Amino acid sequence: MILSDKIKGYILSNGLITPGEKVIIGVSGGPDSITLAHILFKLQYDLDIQLHIAHFNHNLRKGSKADQKFVEELAVKLNIPFSTDSWENADAIKKGSIEELARDQRLVFFKKVAKQQGTRTIALAHTEDDLAETVLMRILRGAGLNGIRGMLPKRKVNGLTFIRPFLGLSRKEIESYINKNKLLFKIDPTNNQSIFYRNKIRLNLLPLIEKQYSPNIKHLLSNLSKNISADFDYLEIQTEKAFKKHAQISKNNNCIKFELDELQKQHTAIKRMLLRSSIEYLKGNTNRLTLKHM
Repeated sequence: MILSDKIKGYILSNGLITPGEKVIIGVSGGPDSITLAHILFKLQYDLDIQLHIAHFNHNLRKGSKADQKFVEELAVKLNIPFSTDSWENADAIKKGSIEELARDQRLVFFKKVAKQQGTRTIALAHTEDDLAETVLMRILRGAGLNGIRGMLPKRKVNGLTFIRPFLGLSRKEIESYINKNKLLFKIDPTNNQSIFYRNKIRLNLLPLIEKQYSPNIKHLLSNLSKNISADFDYLEIQTEKAFKKHAQISKNNNCIKFELDELQKQHTAIKRMLLRSSIEYLKGNTNRLTLKHM
């Protein structure tokens, strides 16, 4: 099957895009995001969408400015409007995890571009390999169902809708498409260094499991994510019903109360979900909330 047809089918079957909307493509310059830009460029008329390329320069390595320029040139070549910004991160790095801080800064950037462009949809190029890495990483960290389901094809975060059209694709399929179409891309050298937790899983642990235990581990982890997502969706529906029925929200929306007797009647899974929903309602997100906090 032609890769663009496969992606079109995935987009339609998962309801990722609505005809007539504008889609912002997050492009780093790496092979995955370059492929996403090219394929959505091919599909834009079939899907009836407008495209906008966005690149965030983290300024974490010497080649970051070259990557920024490379993506801008790609946007010009494809005749797709382009937005970019840079992170002045020298002070921030001292205060916490580089990975978390970089992710937070990207989110701020995407919100800014989305507002400017009058849309909420951001397309990211995460693949099945990325999903497998995420699921395994969260299992090792002791995550609950919400964490283990990993990345979703479509997910709302802080007013934005992130879509991942490549979650059904392997990295090998991307590489094949790149080679066949002779696409140029940039490589972040830190991706091949075991300096981050995720990199250690990708470079060391997953290859070991593939070689000695389960050659199909990435696909199995992807299927685990799908199965857990289906179960979690049901829990969310039941939690929403319980929240609407039992949550007592203060007039100024800064406090949520539950009658203890009613709360104790709920299943433990629903109690946890009610707590998560309450925190999300009050705080706007559940970032860094883990099972141990429950």
